[in-house]
Amino acid sequence: MIRVMLALALLALAASGRADDQTTALLEAGYPDTALAELEARLGANPYDPVALNNLAVARARGDEVFAALELLDRAARLAPEHPVIAENRNRLRTWLMRRIERADAHGSDDAVAGASRPPALLPEPPPLWVP
Repeated sequence: MIRVMLALALLALAASGRADDQTTALLEAGYPDTALAELEARLGANPYDPVALNNLAVARARGDEVFAALELLDRAARLAPEHPVIAENRNRLRTWLMRRIERADAHGSDDAVAGASRPPALLPEPPPLWVP
Protein backbone atom coordinates (compact mmCIF):
# COMPACT_ATOMS: atom_id res chain seq x y z
CA MET A 1 0.00 0.00 0.00
CA ILE A 2 2.83 2.39 0.85
CA ARG A 3 4.50 1.68 -2.50
CA VAL A 4 1.26 2.42 -4.34
CA MET A 5 0.93 5.70 -2.47
CA LEU A 6 4.56 6.59 -3.20
CA ALA A 7 4.08 5.72 -6.86
CA LEU A 8 1.01 7.95 -7.05
CA ALA A 9 2.89 10.77 -5.34
CA LEU A 10 5.73 10.27 -7.80
CA LEU A 11 3.37 10.57 -10.74
CA ALA A 12 1.83 13.74 -9.31
CA LEU A 13 5.22 15.30 -8.74
CA ALA A 14 6.40 14.31 -12.22
CA ALA A 15 3.50 16.26 -13.64
CA SER A 16 4.54 19.31 -11.64
CA GLY A 17 8.15 19.16 -12.84
CA ARG A 18 9.72 17.88 -9.62
CA ALA A 19 10.21 14.26 -10.65
CA ASP A 20 13.97 14.34 -10.15
CA ASP A 21 13.59 15.41 -6.51
CA GLN A 22 10.99 12.71 -5.91
CA THR A 23 13.10 10.04 -7.60
CA THR A 24 16.02 11.00 -5.39
CA ALA A 25 13.74 10.85 -2.35
CA LEU A 26 12.53 7.38 -3.37
CA LEU A 27 16.12 6.18 -3.70
CA GLU A 28 17.06 7.65 -0.31
CA ALA A 29 13.96 6.12 1.30
CA GLY A 30 14.92 2.65 0.07
CA TYR A 31 12.47 2.26 -2.83
CA PRO A 32 14.84 1.70 -5.75
CA ASP A 33 12.35 -0.40 -7.73
CA THR A 34 9.79 2.41 -7.76
CA ALA A 35 12.48 4.94 -8.69
CA LEU A 36 13.75 2.65 -11.46
CA ALA A 37 10.26 2.25 -12.88
CA GLU A 38 9.76 6.02 -12.97
CA LEU A 39 13.14 6.66 -14.57
CA GLU A 40 12.66 3.94 -17.18
CA ALA A 41 9.23 5.35 -18.04
CA ARG A 42 10.78 8.79 -18.43
CA LEU A 43 13.43 7.38 -20.74
CA GLY A 44 10.76 5.55 -22.71
CA ALA A 45 9.21 8.92 -23.47
CA ASN A 46 12.59 10.45 -24.40
CA PRO A 47 15.54 8.06 -24.73
CA TYR A 48 17.86 11.00 -25.40
CA ASP A 49 17.37 12.73 -22.04
CA PRO A 50 20.86 12.92 -20.50
CA VAL A 51 19.58 13.83 -17.03
CA ALA A 52 17.21 10.85 -17.01
CA LEU A 53 20.10 8.63 -18.13
CA ASN A 54 22.24 10.02 -15.33
CA ASN A 55 19.53 9.46 -12.74
CA LEU A 56 18.86 5.94 -13.97
CA ALA A 57 22.60 5.28 -13.70
CA VAL A 58 22.49 6.42 -10.08
CA ALA A 59 19.61 4.05 -9.36
CA ARG A 60 21.40 1.19 -11.13
CA ALA A 61 24.63 1.84 -9.22
CA ARG A 62 22.75 1.80 -5.92
CA GLY A 63 21.30 -1.54 -6.97
CA ASP A 64 24.83 -2.91 -7.52
CA GLU A 65 24.48 -2.80 -11.31
CA VAL A 66 27.66 -0.77 -11.68
CA PHE A 67 28.49 -1.83 -15.23
CA ALA A 68 25.00 -0.95 -16.44
CA ALA A 69 25.33 2.36 -14.59
CA LEU A 70 28.60 3.13 -16.34
CA GLU A 71 27.07 2.37 -19.72
CA LEU A 72 24.20 4.76 -18.97
CA LEU A 73 26.63 7.45 -17.84
CA ASP A 74 28.65 6.99 -21.02
CA ARG A 75 25.47 7.55 -23.07
CA ALA A 76 24.55 10.59 -20.99
CA ALA A 77 28.04 12.05 -21.42
CA ARG A 78 27.84 11.64 -25.20
CA LEU A 79 24.53 13.51 -25.20
CA ALA A 80 25.66 16.26 -22.81
CA PRO A 81 29.46 16.35 -22.76
CA GLU A 82 29.58 19.69 -20.90
CA HIS A 83 27.14 18.73 -18.11
CA PRO A 84 29.24 18.93 -14.91
CA VAL A 85 27.19 16.50 -12.78
CA ILE A 86 27.17 13.82 -15.47
CA ALA A 87 30.91 14.22 -16.01
CA GLU A 88 31.59 14.02 -12.28
CA ASN A 89 29.38 10.97 -11.81
CA ARG A 90 31.03 9.23 -14.73
CA ASN A 91 34.53 10.00 -13.46
CA ARG A 92 33.69 8.84 -9.93
CA LEU A 93 32.23 5.56 -11.11
CA ARG A 94 35.09 4.91 -13.53
CA THR A 95 37.62 5.57 -10.76
CA TRP A 96 35.74 3.28 -8.38
CA LEU A 97 35.60 0.51 -10.98
CA MET A 98 39.31 0.83 -11.78
CA ARG A 99 40.17 0.51 -8.09
CA ARG A 100 37.86 -2.49 -7.86
CA ILE A 101 39.58 -4.18 -10.79
CA GLU A 102 43.03 -3.40 -9.37
CA ARG A 103 42.08 -4.88 -6.00
CA ALA A 104 40.57 -7.95 -7.62
CA ASP A 105 43.78 -8.44 -9.62
CA ALA A 106 45.89 -7.99 -6.50
CA HIS A 107 43.88 -10.66 -4.70
CA GLY A 108 43.92 -13.08 -7.62
CA SER A 109 40.25 -12.71 -8.47
CA ASP A 110 39.04 -12.15 -11.99
CA ASP A 111 35.46 -11.59 -10.74
CA ALA A 112 35.50 -7.86 -11.60
CA VAL A 113 36.93 -8.40 -15.06
CA ALA A 114 34.43 -11.13 -15.85
CA GLY A 115 31.59 -8.64 -15.39
CA ALA A 116 30.20 -9.55 -11.99
CA SER A 117 27.52 -7.13 -10.91
CA ARG A 118 28.31 -7.08 -7.18
CA PRO A 119 31.48 -5.53 -5.82
CA PRO A 120 33.79 -7.79 -3.83
CA ALA A 121 33.20 -7.71 -0.07
CA LEU A 122 36.56 -6.09 0.61
CA LEU A 123 35.60 -2.90 -1.22
CA PRO A 124 33.30 -0.14 -0.02
CA GLU A 125 29.92 0.54 -1.60
CA PRO A 126 29.92 2.50 -4.86
CA PRO A 127 30.29 6.23 -4.34
CA PRO A 128 27.14 8.32 -4.26
CA LEU A 129 26.63 9.70 -7.74
CA TRP A 130 23.83 12.21 -7.68
CA VAL A 131 24.23 15.32 -5.59
CA PRO A 132 20.97 17.28 -5.70
